[in-house]
Amino acid sequence: MAGYSLGAPLYLAAGWTRFVPLDSGKGVVPKGVSGHQGADPTPEQRAYWLRTKGDANGCLILAEGVIGLDVDHYDGENGVKRGGDTLAHADTLWGPRPPTVRSTSRTDGVSGISLYRVPDGTPLLAGQIKFVLDDGTVLSDIEIVQHHHRNVNCWPSWHAKTGRQYQWLDEDDTVVGIPTPKSLPLLSPRWVAWLVAMRGGGHRSAQRARSPREAKAYSAAEAAAVARAMTLGGMSATVTSRLEQALAELSGPGCRYDGMVGHTLALLRYGYNGAPGVEHALDVYQEAYRDAVCADRDGGDSAADNEFERAVRGTGWLLLHDLSFDPLGTDFPLDPEIAARFEEIETAMTNCCNEFDDFDETAATTYCGNEFDDFDETPATTHCGNEFDGFDETDHDTTEVGHDRA
Repeated sequence: MAGYSLGAPLYLAAGWTRFVPLDSGKGVVPKGVSGHQGADPTPEQRAYWLRTKGDANGCLILAEGVIGLDVDHYDGENGVKRGGDTLAHADTLWGPRPPTVRSTSRTDGVSGISLYRVPDGTPLLAGQIKFVLDDGTVLSDIEIVQHHHRNVNCWPSWHAKTGRQYQWLDEDDTVVGIPTPKSLPLLSPRWVAWLVAMRGGGHRSAQRARSPREAKAYSAAEAAAVARAMTLGGMSATVTSRLEQALAELSGPGCRYDGMVGHTLALLRYGYNGAPGVEHALDVYQEAYRDAVCADRDGGDSAADNEFERAVRGTGWLLLHDLSFDPLGTDFPLDPEIAARFEEIETAMTNCCNEFDDFDETAATTYCGNEFDDFDETPATTHCGNEFDGFDETDHDTTEVGHDRA
């Protein structure tokens, strides 16, 4: 029964450069094609696999910029899997995902690996989606397939235990052909942000030492973005409001870690856009977060502080790539004093000509000088204020244009 030999030329034609054979069943991929140092197979390697492993199952090593959400949702010999519930919870928090294709050998309508594109330069994501709610409920059974990590078993392969063939299905569970990387939908910024943030560790202990790769995970540009966002001074109204919301939620329902990640990112976005007082707000928030969760952490205060500090460091990439995104889905209102200035300008423009669409340009230009080309600029500017530099704003009735000049 042909597997790899049937799929290899088709996947290559569709733009997938790493469709490779598996040694047995779900099996192990050949050396040199996976992991951070993996490379595309050469034509000679493909020819060799066609000769020697043509009947083997095949799998995809995902292209850079493509990820898979591997959802398990079934009752099996290894226990009950409820990844569909986890996915539904994530959709509620982060917004619905766009329709896409998934690879699966199951018929439950949920299980399988759904593929999405992510923006170029997206940092490493979490290896899994896991929520630990305050009542102790654990939502999990979703793993993240990335270019460097894991693979996608797919058509024309067969499941080693059940004997069912893998298929590509759309959102309606209809069998479809091999997708191309470019045809996949882009995962929303909110989803990407949370998958990046979740790599910080969630509710597991933060006491382990960082690996050399993790130590280099934050670039100089990202560190500079975080530093810029740590604004000094008194807290603006917007920062104060967000801090109050963050503190209130520490004693409310839901996952306090998830809330902390979102509020931390939101506060730093305000600071990155110029709102003062973010450094003080984060100091207050970190202390409150430590007090709220330290009893639940293996490492106590230190573990809670490490979680908070990783969340802060991890915002650098997000600050650089999307200035408007708020992970909790709320709007970013302007500070009241800035909003008031915009309102003044809008009122002034309305009063100047009662909406631009109603302004009679012909009559205006005729009145100003019987067509613009005949307009004598010198007496006009003199009449306006003996040259603009000498214009005395206080001597004129500014109420006709709404308010004083902002």
